[in-house]
Amino acid sequence: ISIEPTGGRVRITNRYAFTNLNTLEGRWSLTCDGIELQSGVLPALDLAPAGRAEVTLGVQSVTKPEPGASYWLRVSFHLKHDTLWARAGHEVAWQQMPYPVKTPDVKPVQTASLACLNVVDEGSQIQIEGQAFTATFDRTAGTLASLVYNGREMLAEGRGPVLQAYRAITNNDKAFGNGRAKDWQKAGLNRLTREVRDVTVQSQDAKSVRIDVLAVSTTPKGAGFNHRAVWIVRGDGSIELDNRFEPFGQLPPLPRTGLVMHLSGDMEHLRWYGRGPHENYPDRNQSADMGIWTSTVDEQYIPYPRPQETGLKTDVRWLTLTDAGGMGLMVAAESNMAMSALHYTAEDLDHATHTYELRRRDDIVLSLDARHSGLGNGSCGPGVLPQYEISPTNYSLRLRILPCSAPSNKEAARMVRQIYNKGF
Repeated sequence: ISIEPTGGRVRITNRYAFTNLNTLEGRWSLTCDGIELQSGVLPALDLAPAGRAEVTLGVQSVTKPEPGASYWLRVSFHLKHDTLWARAGHEVAWQQMPYPVKTPDVKPVQTASLACLNVVDEGSQIQIEGQAFTATFDRTAGTLASLVYNGREMLAEGRGPVLQAYRAITNNDKAFGNGRAKDWQKAGLNRLTREVRDVTVQSQDAKSVRIDVLAVSTTPKGAGFNHRAVWIVRGDGSIELDNRFEPFGQLPPLPRTGLVMHLSGDMEHLRWYGRGPHENYPDRNQSADMGIWTSTVDEQYIPYPRPQETGLKTDVRWLTLTDAGGMGLMVAAESNMAMSALHYTAEDLDHATHTYELRRRDDIVLSLDARHSGLGNGSCGPGVLPQYEISPTNYSLRLRILPCSAPSNKEAARMVRQIYNKGF
């Protein structure tokens, strides 16, 4: 299937060797940020094997596109009748494609309606208090030490977001003992030492505070990363986090570049807009639909025969983690990120040779990546293709953290649209 930019017209190729497409029913749907806007059925097809046809779907124009929104067209084919192997309606093929909609520019942040902040900057801590939230930064750690929304602590052990450049080694990474795993460990990416070099605080106005942090993570050989983070805390409890990762020295292609943070372990309920529902990586994600998916953190771990990197989701725009009562937080990205939420760190997975050796952490280890390396097929074939490698160069990741209370899919999408409407 391929789509014409004029919209609503697709080119279909029958790749069956012996079966006419008249045995199948075609369907289509148009979504905005995971919410279905339109849907329909394709005209009946009488298309012989290897045949091609162009079909007009009848997609109506999007009259009020949303700032920052992503639109996707999905075309699928389903059995018309029961067969020996599946019932009528069973989906046998699908493809999802970005739909060309010109969206408005994201607006600048409006602060006039926000509550005023109370800032106490004493010693090693910077405490920022607003309506129904308190954010506490630690100068020594160079990150959040506490984040309280509506009276409950979001962080575990005071471990706010910091740079993460290593992943648990996969079988493919080993590649018969000669793969990238050896390069990563020889370079010391699993033994980074972090030092906070500079923290500056300035009140932009009574309703927002800016904190600039420079932290340097260094390998035993002297290479490493400058992590420049700009935090903006606003009166509504939202926190904007603009990250820039700057590698220096001799480094191999990287496993990942991003952040890791530890969250309260009772926020077990996970929802995200991105590719899913199964785990997917940059070089193997075409089987994963863009949509809004729900799961639990425990379900993110996949018990491979040997514990290794697991549970990643790509092209993620936002996620929520909430407790049984529906309270928690949302993380939204300005552009696509990769994420995983587990009860294990990369080091936990790396050091175990069997699942029974893992000790489940109470806290949730949330990884947010600007880039994550592909997996390749190095255990029995070629390694990662060049376009899925991460060269050691500068990357950025801009996020928004805000409180939420178990929103429905539509409510979560609305929250994110408000971010883009009011400004990222």
